[in-house]
Amino acid sequence: MTVSENLLCQAAHNLNVLMDTFQWLQERPTFMREVCLLVDRIVEKLFHSTSHGLTNKYRRKQLLTKMLQQLARSKSLPLLLIILDSLVECVENLCLLLNRSQATQQLVDANLYNNGYFLVVSMELIMKQWMEECPVSTETLQECQGRLDQAILLVKDSFPLVAHAFFRVSSLCEIIIQNR
Repeated sequence: MTVSENLLCQAAHNLNVLMDTFQWLQERPTFMREVCLLVDRIVEKLFHSTSHGLTNKYRRKQLLTKMLQQLARSKSLPLLLIILDSLVECVENLCLLLNRSQATQQLVDANLYNNGYFLVVSMELIMKQWMEECPVSTETLQECQGRLDQAILLVKDSFPLVAHAFFRVSSLCEIIIQNR
C-alpha cells in the first residue's frame, strides 16, 4: 500500500478508537452526521465509478473496502448500523437497477454491475468479522437479511450470479443469527 492508502486506513482506525473511547461523541448530532456522510461517501465511491483519484480503479476499490472493514470493527452501534444500512441500500439499488434494465431491455452500466462485486466483498468481510462478536442486534440482522432476500428475488432469474453472490451474504447473516 502507498503512504496515502496507509493514512486513509489509519484514519478509519483512529475514528474507531475515538468513537469507542469517547462514547459521548456518539450523542453529538453534528459528529454523527459527519460520520454518516463519511460512510455514505465511502460506500458511494465503492458502488459508483469515479474518474479521479488513484490510477488503478481496482486498487481504489480495495482501499475503500479495507476502510469499511476497519470502520466495521468499531464497538459503536450507531456507526455499525450506518455501515450496514448503506451497504444494504446499495445492494437494493443495484438489484432494482438490474431488474429495471431487464424489464426495459436497456443495457446496465458495466461499471455499476462490476462494482457489485465490491459490495459483496465488503459485506462478506464485515459479516465474517461479526461471526466472532456481532454487536448488531438479532432483529437488525433479520431486517438486513430480509432486505437482501427481497433484493435477490428481483434478480434471481435474470442475473443468477449476482443473486448467488448476495445470497452468500444473506446466508452469513443467517449463520450469525443462528450462532447466538
